[in-house]
Amino acid sequence: MKATRLLKSLDEMIIHELLHPENASSFYLDAIRFNNEAIAEACEALLQQHIDAILATDTGTSFLLSLPYEQMHSLCSKSSLCVTDEKVLVTLFTKYLEHRAALPALPEEDPLLDWKVNGKDSKSAALIDKVLDDDEKAKRKEKMEKDKEEEEKKQADEKAAKEAELEKLDDLGKEHARWRAEVEGLHEASAGRLKLKRLSKAQKIELFKTIRFSFMKHEDLLALTMNPTFELAKQYIIEGLSVRLNPFENGIKDSIAINIEPRANY
Repeated sequence: MKATRLLKSLDEMIIHELLHPENASSFYLDAIRFNNEAIAEACEALLQQHIDAILATDTGTSFLLSLPYEQMHSLCSKSSLCVTDEKVLVTLFTKYLEHRAALPALPEEDPLLDWKVNGKDSKSAALIDKVLDDDEKAKRKEKMEKDKEEEEKKQADEKAAKEAELEKLDDLGKEHARWRAEVEGLHEASAGRLKLKRLSKAQKIELFKTIRFSFMKHEDLLALTMNPTFELAKQYIIEGLSVRLNPFENGIKDSIAINIEPRANY
């Protein structure tokens, strides 16, 4: 109980006494790493206020490019984000996705692998039928199931071996081993929260939807239709153009997917 109160007091001291625009990015990364929601929320609010200044420096841009998807989406989705032009988010998201382009492709990005993972429900099923015959499909499915069984057996064997080693220790040794395992698990989890990851198709779409397309200039929206990075956002770009052409159309909010609420600076 005392430890909990102490941690809360430390959080409040950081938020109210130590946190400022120059160190918000460092505190934000630490808050993500250690899953501290209170500090992360305070940092996010500060970063949103100073987003243009952050984007104006290489260090600030590098920091934003390193953010996990969840934090990038949260940062950019709110109306409190003080950007002066939505076009800066287009540039940022282009760099953000390019920054992850060299990472291994996700299963959904490989049509053949997509079939193995999702079966006939895959959107690539028609393509797969043209590429693979029934025998090849059966072989691939059998190999997939065999690989899964081998991986499960390997994990079970490793777990059994660790438990066997643990049983050889005395009570104090067992307690130390459990403590070490818990600490290693915490380190692994904290490192994983900041691990650079490739975005799925669904994540890209949700990220693109954070842009207030209706507040972009007409010529910028037209240019964006030619940007291959924003291929999945074409519907939202068109909706942005439509809103700009008919801003006072009744019921337009109910017929579009984009957010047409203004940002704090608009």
